[in-house]
Amino acid sequence: MILSEISQIMQSAVKSSVSLVDFQLNSLKKMASAAKGNAKHLLTTQSAWMIPLTWLGTYAPIYMRRLGLSSSDIGNLASLGMSLGAIFLIAGGYFTEKWGHKRTVMTFDLISWPAAMLIFALAQNIWWFIAGTFVVQFSMAGSSSWNCLFVEDAPKSKRAHLFTILQIINVAAGLAMPAAGMIIAAFGELHGIRLLYIIGGLSMCAGWAWRQAHLKETEAGKKHAVHDLDFNFNIEFLKFREGLAKLKARKSLFLIFAVQVLIGFGFGMWNTMYVIYLTDSKGLALNSASITVFPLIYSVTLVAVSLIVIPLIKQKDYTRAFKLVNLAPVASVLLLLAAPKYDMSFVVVSSILNGIHAAFFLPFASTYMFGILSEKERARSLSVIYTLITASMIPAGSLAGYAYRLAPKLVFECALVLFIISAYLVFAKLQDQPAARKLDA
Repeated sequence: MILSEISQIMQSAVKSSVSLVDFQLNSLKKMASAAKGNAKHLLTTQSAWMIPLTWLGTYAPIYMRRLGLSSSDIGNLASLGMSLGAIFLIAGGYFTEKWGHKRTVMTFDLISWPAAMLIFALAQNIWWFIAGTFVVQFSMAGSSSWNCLFVEDAPKSKRAHLFTILQIINVAAGLAMPAAGMIIAAFGELHGIRLLYIIGGLSMCAGWAWRQAHLKETEAGKKHAVHDLDFNFNIEFLKFREGLAKLKARKSLFLIFAVQVLIGFGFGMWNTMYVIYLTDSKGLALNSASITVFPLIYSVTLVAVSLIVIPLIKQKDYTRAFKLVNLAPVASVLLLLAAPKYDMSFVVVSSILNGIHAAFFLPFASTYMFGILSEKERARSLSVIYTLITASMIPAGSLAGYAYRLAPKLVFECALVLFIISAYLVFAKLQDQPAARKLDA
């Protein structure tokens, strides 16, 4: 009798597992069906950038410390990158209007990524990192054009699926973290991380070549490109002000912009010192080889939520769900602050909560903005929005570096305040998405 019951339970468990796998695969197939044309090729090659960047996002701070940089140096480099990124974002609006989307993306991606990876791989001191930071930020000039290439030719009903797939690919790159750990174990921290930069540069070159061969200019890009456009700072400044005025006029757009600024600044401080805090004797004093588990957990959580939870949420309930998950960063930072030294368990749960939040944030925020903006104003408005978001985050790295010198936990306490404000705005102010070209009352 007991054996029979156990057998039934096991059969039920197996059946449920099979159903869950089928559901995940069907959800992924449904979302993947939205990826056609440019979106398909951009998604196909996205891992060529994201796997190396995920590796280096974890190990770059350790690499910098090994080469003698202080926490303030690391923070100031992060702020320098944001400053340069804001400048190149502004320039990106001009080049998009002159060249169209594809040429802008391909030109600046070729200039920035391979050269920057080589500079970082050969770095000897802070001046190498300053040079590499300058070069890599050229890529920001193509960011708004990249987004337009990605979704402009896709039906509006499919754009949320595209951003969800993009988010899955971006974070699933964390599943490759064990490979980076093996390289570090085999070659040591310094030489191993140099090798990661070289692998990254080669990977990005391969991705660029594929995109150059397969991407096509969008109809909107062809329509609005003015090839003989001359750069005029006064005109660019006026267009920037016009874009800013449109942003301020749309209350819903301005709100989602403000939330992105708060979240971005908070995680900007967090990410600048996170790996240092995990491995520092003043922080949690974890082994550098063991920290690869946290990006892995974050990635698995995000992918699982994207494939299982998000497809179950009805479109009319998505704003409500977004509001709830904006409590996750608050809980996450509280767990990190409460974590005892040498203890990984609190950080594991914190990584899970961050994965849940990230699964919702990018798809919702991006789809929300694209839905409000009309086709004609999209490239310029997105350039303004991304420039302002980047510019607002400029002090985050430097503040994190100096706060860490005062008290390591102060970095995350500052992030906590920003996350609480963001959660309040989302709960109190965020409404269902208005239609494009319609100003909020």
